[in-house]
Amino acid sequence: MKFQPAKGSERFAAWLLDFVFCLSVITTLHRLTMWLWPIYGEVHLAPMQLYTARDWDAFVFFSSISLAFLPIYHMVLPLTRLRATLGPWCVGLRLCRPNGEALTWPSSLLRTLGALVKFTLVVFVGPLFALFDWPIVGSIAGLGVAIYVFVVLPITAWMQPDGAGIWERWLRYRVARVE
Repeated sequence: MKFQPAKGSERFAAWLLDFVFCLSVITTLHRLTMWLWPIYGEVHLAPMQLYTARDWDAFVFFSSISLAFLPIYHMVLPLTRLRATLGPWCVGLRLCRPNGEALTWPSSLLRTLGALVKFTLVVFVGPLFALFDWPIVGSIAGLGVAIYVFVVLPITAWMQPDGAGIWERWLRYRVARVE
């Protein structure tokens, strides 16, 4: 397969479509879980508690399904004939190895693990510092990591001739337009 590096606007559109799709699926799963979950334990377990035993059990069930859905979605779909998740596929982008060949199971798994590391850094760096009672450092660090992941990394990727950023080089995959 011959490919061209993806443009920044195409990558952003693909990310936005994936975000909307995943958010829609997760919201639907949450609503279905709360609607179908058996009615029991509708009493608060402690004074001033904002959730019931039913709410907690449904939340744990829903979170488990969501945490299984996202990695499977991002790991399995690029291995199918689509060669991308739904966002990039709709925009006309494909995920491939640096030589243009389709992703393999190990490369797709590595890509998914890299995405989970980025997500973990963005979500948990600030609260981790807050646990050590450094709330100002946590806020600055949390904001700094988010800006780095969502602004600096994409800009550095778009400035490269092959359109690959640091994560794509390390994890050995590319986002490309199909010719």
